[in-house]
Amino acid sequence: MSECVKCKYEQLLFDADIDWETAYDGDYDYKLGSYQGVYRTFKRSLSNGAEVETVDKHDKDSWGPGYGDGEYRQGSEFDAWVILKVTESDGTELYFRKGGTANSYGNVSWDNPLREVRIVEKTVQVFESIFEGV
Repeated sequence: MSECVKCKYEQLLFDADIDWETAYDGDYDYKLGSYQGVYRTFKRSLSNGAEVETVDKHDKDSWGPGYGDGEYRQGSEFDAWVILKVTESDGTELYFRKGGTANSYGNVSWDNPLREVRIVEKTVQVFESIFEGV
């Protein structure tokens, strides 16, 4: 019987004490005496030699117009997720999605299970006006 890849990485991420908030928000370097942080992409090494990094996320900017400016009712909830790319020591790339529920208070509860995902290209047709100013 083959090994469950998701199960393997779920345990490796747990053992590495991956903080989902940090994976979601990225890393920041703060300079002494300064409130300005320098953003760094979230990257970690796992005990099996694989590297894990954030490659996409559904964040506060994607929750729709009005977030954070008082238009959403207090206590509103939204979906949030982060996509992690795992590069194994042999170069194999795997992708995982961790989801949760965010709220209007700025908190995210990472209560959804880790799922293995894959990259899929899609073509989308849109219709644009051919008249200027329309």
